Parts: sequence; structure tokens; C-alpha cells
Amino acid sequence: MQCNKPRNTELLIMNKLILNTKLKTVAAVCATIFLTACGGGGGGGGGSSPDWSSTPTAPGVSNTGSADTPDTLEPDKPGFGNNCKGYPLCVADHLKPDSTENAPAPNLNINPVAGELPPVLNGYPEANPRLNFNDLTQYKNAINLKTAHDLGYKGKGAVVGVVDDDISDYAELFGSTTRISYGCSGHQAGISELDRLACPGMVSDGTEDMNIDPAYLTVKVRPFDVYDNAKLNRVFRDFENPTFQHGAPHSDTLNHMDIVSYLLAGRAVPGYGTGGVAPEAKLVGYDVRDKFNKEDIIEGWRFAVSNGAKIINNSYGVSDMNDAGHVAQFNADANSLSFRKMDEHIRKDGVLFVFAAGNDGLTYGSYEGFFPYAYPKAQKGLIVAAGVESDGTIAKSSNRCGLMAQWCLSAPYQPGVLFKGRQYVDALDKNMVIRGSNDEPLLGLGSRGTSLSAPLVSGTAALVLGRYPWMSNDNLRTTILTTAQDIGAKGVDSVYGWGLLNAGKAVKGPAQFAFGMFDANVTGEDTVSFFENDISGNGGLNKTGDGRLILDGENTYTGVTNVMGGMLSVNKSITSDVYSGSKFHLNDNARVKGNVQVDVNGFLFGGNNSTIDGNLTFTQNGNLFVQLGDVLNVTGKTEFGDTGGIWLGGVSKYYARPNERLITFLRSEGGITAKDGQVQRVYADGEMVSRDKVGTATGKDLYYSLRRNNVNTVAMTVKERLDPVLAHNVVQGGRNLENLMEEADKLSDKELATGSYAQTGRLLIRAQSERTDGTATMLEQLAAGIHANSTNVFAETQSRRLKSTADKLDRPLKTGETDVFAETKRDTGDWKHGAASGGLTDFRQTLGVKYQAGEQTTLAATFDAGQTKWDENTRGSAAVNSFGLNAGVRHNLDNMTFVKALLGYSGYKNKTARLNGVDIRAEGEAEGSLTQAALLSGFRLPVFGSGLLETEIGARLDILRQKAFEEKGGALAWKADKLSETTPVGLLNVRLTQPLNDKTALFGFAGVEHDFKKRDYALTGMFKGANQARGKTGAWDMPQTRWNAGLGIRAELGRGWSAFGNYEHTGSSRYKSNSLKAGVGYRF
Repeated sequence: MQCNKPRNTELLIMNKLILNTKLKTVAAVCATIFLTACGGGGGGGGGSSPDWSSTPTAPGVSNTGSADTPDTLEPDKPGFGNNCKGYPLCVADHLKPDSTENAPAPNLNINPVAGELPPVLNGYPEANPRLNFNDLTQYKNAINLKTAHDLGYKGKGAVVGVVDDDISDYAELFGSTTRISYGCSGHQAGISELDRLACPGMVSDGTEDMNIDPAYLTVKVRPFDVYDNAKLNRVFRDFENPTFQHGAPHSDTLNHMDIVSYLLAGRAVPGYGTGGVAPEAKLVGYDVRDKFNKEDIIEGWRFAVSNGAKIINNSYGVSDMNDAGHVAQFNADANSLSFRKMDEHIRKDGVLFVFAAGNDGLTYGSYEGFFPYAYPKAQKGLIVAAGVESDGTIAKSSNRCGLMAQWCLSAPYQPGVLFKGRQYVDALDKNMVIRGSNDEPLLGLGSRGTSLSAPLVSGTAALVLGRYPWMSNDNLRTTILTTAQDIGAKGVDSVYGWGLLNAGKAVKGPAQFAFGMFDANVTGEDTVSFFENDISGNGGLNKTGDGRLILDGENTYTGVTNVMGGMLSVNKSITSDVYSGSKFHLNDNARVKGNVQVDVNGFLFGGNNSTIDGNLTFTQNGNLFVQLGDVLNVTGKTEFGDTGGIWLGGVSKYYARPNERLITFLRSEGGITAKDGQVQRVYADGEMVSRDKVGTATGKDLYYSLRRNNVNTVAMTVKERLDPVLAHNVVQGGRNLENLMEEADKLSDKELATGSYAQTGRLLIRAQSERTDGTATMLEQLAAGIHANSTNVFAETQSRRLKSTADKLDRPLKTGETDVFAETKRDTGDWKHGAASGGLTDFRQTLGVKYQAGEQTTLAATFDAGQTKWDENTRGSAAVNSFGLNAGVRHNLDNMTFVKALLGYSGYKNKTARLNGVDIRAEGEAEGSLTQAALLSGFRLPVFGSGLLETEIGARLDILRQKAFEEKGGALAWKADKLSETTPVGLLNVRLTQPLNDKTALFGFAGVEHDFKKRDYALTGMFKGANQARGKTGAWDMPQTRWNAGLGIRAELGRGWSAFGNYEHTGSSRYKSNSLKAGVGYRF
């Protein structure tokens, strides 16, 4: 066996890909391994069944895309030579591929652009019919990458292993979160002192002993290890980019793994490249340190798997043997450790291995790619990548797919990493400088080879896994191979395999079920996955897992469809018999061209005007679910055997009236048969309408009778299972809805469907469709209680603002003195009514003045502004922006008694947002004012020596006025009348002040207030979609009795300045809040 030498005409960068023979012991490497970036590989026809017409199929090679391939191949068959040189089982070493001379010219799936190559746009060059790899990012167009990225699929969540040589320090190329782990080979057999160490992170001391200028050290090295002297032959000036910690990248320091990794998952670095295929994937790199020993590779695989990798890129291989040699070697190595470990990772760990085909221009790929011949079932976990030139033809030096065609495809042979910088002079290769636009020097890392084709495939697998994290290795290889663009001879051929890699199509799911049953184990109840391609093939689909899979194409695969877990939905069509033991859903107008059997507690969900071109059978508790108003069509016969039941969902099409109407939900041209009573097992989810009976008039259809229930009756039933406050709102919402439906009952179906009442009619149908578990929520939201509740909370907080002004009067000044003050206050609280609750946040700033008009009279006035936020767990919220003006006077009648008078005015705008019961957002803005007047009298007593106890009692009158307004949000939004509400309130307060010294005093206070009548801030009005039907919004009951208590401190700071602060708690049976206040004052 010979070491594969790189071709200078095909390789721009050499020093990191082939070991320097003057410094490296390469004999062992050449005897076992090559780095496939030294050459390229082929492609093939995706999207069609295999075509072996140019080269007859060898026995054991499937013509149908089956994954099973026999372990041995027979010689001396048509199309194979007899020069097997004594090997017992082999094929000729010069198997001719499908002829490319007579094959149609490749037709790349890109849009031609006339004229010169256009500039880079958003990191992607515009498509060109013949890709010019002097612009090294053009490979992205060849694989349709922009489509995948524009859809948002960039590999997020996928972990990819890269087993290769030389891990560098240029993490900047991969992003701080991309490369998650490093591994390094520990094997050093036969390594001389001139060997370089590729693993980063080692110490760099001891370099003075190596007689090497530290300026040349771009990676760290161990003491006494000599840095690769090949670097010392380079004369260069580093690029200008301060973000690179070790100097900007240049060809010397970017090694094989760097280039492979960057193409796979590199991030875009301004001025240094547009990023790789899957820039959001995570990499697990393992450095085999140029040796590629079997033990190193096995350890690399183990390391990648242990760090979560489900895809492993392998840009290396042995290709210097013929097909016969491969087969013979596999016979000898079938039980070797490396093959057994690969098989274990494929079967037990679900790993997808991607191998480069090799770069020797042979008709067969590398030795590793033949692995499925030793382990046929390993096809599900292995892909081989051949290489094509920019015009779509197989690269001259790329190995062809050959007998690996069934698990082989093609990708660009010379993708590149484009770097910009200053002049770079390479003493070994004067061609390293590439000139760009405006004569700007560009350093293009334009290596050629299937080493670079493979990471494009691995990156695409990461894109697919990022979108479908539940996919197995079998799912991934099926998706990637069957979505390839067919090039070369039609179908899967021995040159290009399945065809040219198509990332934009692969992220939309498989295009064929070509390898038997496709097992879609969609996990996670909240997972919803779409297959958007049209799926063909002889295979079928097994849907398992608790997630949902949606087939969104015109599917013609002919294998059976089994639904054994979660839900499978068909948006357009499938050509397959279907067995449902779980949930099978036909969307509106969807079609099944086959028979459907619903079994073992399975469900068939029939969308409106959906069709089954075959027979429909229900056995072993199979169930049918149809929305009221939808019709399921069956061209064959329908048989209800041991049926679990017929489930009729909410109304989807008809407005249900108080009087009965008969509506067909199933039409079966072949007739309907049923065991006695089977079609009478009818279940309905929802309380708004009644389905009284099911029957058939012709023997070919089933109908049900439909009428609406009185919403008041429904609400009274629902309220029995609710908290009383929620029950009140549910009843009120029910009254409002019943009033509207009584108005709608008088209109014809045409009037409800057209004209000014059309939106009202549609929303009423949605309301009638509500499920049982959602009826209470719907009616509560229709009550629109957020308006009254937020107004109640605002009024309560403003009462405390007036009380705060009153408290200022309780500390007199000297006659003629004035005290100006500023304070900030924050309130938080909650209001709970059983299952319903809301949260309060109020933040407010206050400016005020106090004046001592005489020895016995104190005056005070304040201005405040702020916002009160209110959020309910019933999905309503409010923001009340307000200002307040408060004033008060206190007059001491004698040494013990006093009186207070208070007056307050607040203006507000209350912006509300809520759901209107049918998942439509309604928004409103109400303007209003709150006027408060209070009169109190009290007495004071000295206590504890210098302390003072004051008690006061009185009354307050709250007068709230609000303008009429309309919500935005459709026919079920609320149109509110103006509001006027007056509430008398009784007050009792106690305050204790205790000086600590002549400058500081503590004070405590407590109080209670009681509303002599319930605050009724509910709004009369009507739904916007009503003509005359009126109603009233709901409201929670604010507790009529509320108490408060708090502690505070005041300190004189000197020169007239003072500071104060206090905490206050307000409580009741359901409502509570906490307040913190702090401020400063200046007396003059």
C-alpha cells in the first residue's frame, strides 16, 4: 500500500495536511492512513430509486434502496472482471463507474446570474450557474445552504464530534459556546523529539531551551518539545485583527482540524469568513496527533459520544487498495476492535458517522466506507462523502462512490475559508496570495479534497438534528441521502451516489422512505415537527413517541403508515394504508389514498371535507372524532365494529340555535355497517351545545342533531365548581352572552354570515365550540372584570395617599414656619379570590408643603404622580397612570382635642388588556377622576413620659367618575357607558409617637376603614358586535373592611433638614398590600 500524495495543483495549503517528511516519521502514517483533504469525492442521484444500468448490480446489492446488504459478494458476475488475484470473495479492482461521458450534464439547482460574479450579500454570494471557487464561499450556494439558514436552522442543539489532527488555539473562529470539549491522544509510540504537540492548553515555559523565537509560537507547547520547524520557513506579517489572542489566522497555524471544523460549524468573523454550515452547533474535537492509530480513533469516538455527540465527522481514511482488497480486508477485520466499536456506537449510541470517500481518483471509496459490507445494518449510521467540482462534475481526484453508492452522496470538493488581511509572503509557495476586488490581498484557504466534502455533510446533519432533535441516525441518513439533488446518471449511481448534498431541502425532512420503515419517535408532548417535502419510496412510516408529526407534502410513499404514539397529521395527502393505535389527524381537505383502520383505543380526527379513498374500519375501541359542522368522506365502506365511540367536538361551521337541526358528519359511498348500538356511543366535549342523537337517513351517511343550550343555565351549572367570586363573574359573563345569542337567534344564517353581523356570528360559533374544561374561563373573560378590579385597586391606593397627607398634619411646626418635602413610595400587594388572584405594583413620587398658620392650626398640601400596575391570573392586566392633589388642615381645639378636614382629587387613565373569551385580545383606555373628602375628630394623650398617643375617628366620601369608552378587539370587545359611583367610608386611626432624643423620634400607627356600601365599579354597556343586547361587566368584591398598621422614624439632620421613612401594611380577608416610603424635608 502506498501513501496517497497530495496534488499541488489541487491543494493551496499543504503544511497542516501532510506531515513534513524532514521532521516527521511518516512511514507509519502512510502505511495506515491518509488525511482526505488531500483530494476529493463524488455524488449521485437523490430523489429517485437506484439505477445500476451502466454497471449491473452485483449480487447482494439492492436495486430498491433496501438497507440490508449481504455480508459477501460473489465474483465472476456480469460487469465484473476476473482479476481478483486469488481473493476468495472480491470484485475486480477496476470496476468502471457509470459513464459520465454519455450522462447528461449536471444541472445544479441554482439560479443563474448573468455577468461577473456578484459581491457577497449577507455572507452568501449570489448563485452562479458555474460556481467559481476563487470566491471560496460559493460552495454554500451549491448545497442550497441559504435556504436552511433563512428558515432559522443553524444547528442549535446539535453536538458534532470531529476526530482529526491538530487542535489549534483559534477558538474565535468557532465562537465561545461552539467548541465545548477537547480531547488529545495519549499515545506517543515512536515519536521523536522533533514531533510537535497539537493539543492546546499546555504550558509555554522552556521555550528558551528550544532556541526558537517566541514570536513564532502561535500555540502553546510543552517544555523540550520542538515546535514544528516548518513554521520557521515562513516569513509573514500577521493580519490586523485584535480579537485573535494568538495573532490572526494564517495558513501555517490553521491546520486540518481547523479547516474541517470551520466548514462544519465555524461562526462568521468579520473580515475572516462567513461561517460554516451549522454555526450554532457544538463541536467536540479530538486530536489524534497525526498518528491516526486504531486506538486513538476509537478513543476519539468514545470521547465524542461521552460529550453528547450524535454525529462524528471523519475526514481521513485508507484508499490505496482496490475493491477486492477492501472486501478481503473486511473478511479479515470483521471482528476487529475498531469495527466492533463503530457498530456499537451506531447501534447503541445512535451515532451517525460521516467519512470522506478519499482522493485517489478511484472507482471506489476509502476502506472505512466499506464498513456496511461487514455489518450490513450499519448502513443506518454511516454516510460517505465524495467530491464534485464547481460545475457539478465529479472531481478528477475524488474517489467515486462505487459499491458504496447506497450510503454515499456528493458535496463540493473545494469549499473554502476566506480570510482577508495584509500581504502574506510564503517562502514555500509564492501562490499563497490571492487578489480580491480593488486589488485587496485575500488569503484563501482553498484546500481541495473529500476531507472538506465530509464536514459539509456533517454540518447538514447538524442542521437537520437541530430542527428534529428526536431523529435517530437512521432518520438522519435517510433525510440527507434522499434529499440530495440527482446529478449524473438518473437515480442512485456508482459515481455520485444519491447526488449533490442539498441542505435547504434536508432541513424540511426526508424526501423518500427508501430504506424500509422510517421510525419517527417524536418525543415530548409539546413537540410539533413538520415534514415539508413530498415523500416517495417503497418504505413506510412508524410514528411513535408522544409528540406530533405533521406531513405537509403530497406524499406518494407506498409502505404502510402505523400511528402508535402521539399524533400524526396529514395536511395534504398520503398514498398508504394507515393503522392508527394512537391519534391520526386529517386536516381540512386532506386525502388518504388507502384504507384506514382505527384500533386499540386509537383515534381518527376527520377534518372538514377530508377524504379516505378506501375503506374505514373501527375495531377494539377505535374512535372517530369530528368537529360539529365538518364532514368526513369515505369512498369505500365504513364499518363500526367494537367502536370506542363517536366524539363530536365543538361547532366549527354552524351557529347552533335553540331549535334542533340535523347535520351530516360522515358520508361513506360504500355504505355504513355497525354492530347494534355502536353508533349510539356518542360523546360530546362542551357544554354550550347539545347533540341529542346520531342516525342515518340513507345508509351511506351519519348525522347528528344539534341545538344550543341556554348560556344562563350553563353558567349556573359551571359556577357550582368555582370560587364564589369567580362564580359571580361567570354568571355575569353568561348573562351577557345569552343576551347576545338571543339577539342572534332572530337572524338568518345568511345574516349571521355576511354584512355587519358577520364577525359577531363567527365569534359566537367559536364560543359555542368551547370545551367543557374551558367554559368557565371563557365566561369569566367575557365578563371583562379587569375594568372594575383595576379601578378598585387604584381607588384603594389613592385613599392611602390622602391618609399620608393627613399624617403630615400630626407634627406641628413653630408658628410661621414652612416645611417642604419630597418622598417616594412603592406599594406591592395581591388580591386573592380562591383560584383567581391579581398582583399590584404602585410607584409614586410626591412633593409637598406644610405651613404652621398659628399655634393651633397646621396646613398641608401635596402633589403626587405615578403608575399603578395590576395583573390578573385570568390573563387581564391594567396600567393606571394618575396624578393627585391633596390638601388638609388640622386645628387643635384645646390641649387634648382636635379636628381635621381633608380634600383630594386624582385624575387617571386606565389602560387595560385582556382576552375576550375567544382568545382575541381586547384593549381599552378609560379616563376618569376620584374626588375624596374626609372629616375627622380626635384626642391626644401624653404617654411614656415624652410620648404622645393620638386617636381619631371620622368619615370619608369617595366619588368616582369615568367617561364612556370602547375597547378594541372585535365583536366581543366591550362598549362601556360612563360610570358614576359614590362610596361613604368610616375611619378610625391610632398613632403613637415616641421621641428617642431631641432629634429623632419613632412612631407607630394602626387604623381601620369600612365601606358602608359595596364599591360597584362594574360597567354597564354591550358587546361591540351587538345591536341592542345590553349587559354589565363582572367585578371582584373589594373587602368592605380593611385595616392597616405600620412603623416609621423621623430624624432632624440639622440646618433645617430632616429625613423620614416608614413601612405600612394594609390587610383584609382577601386583599393586602405593603408600602415603603422614604423622603426628606427642609424647614425654614
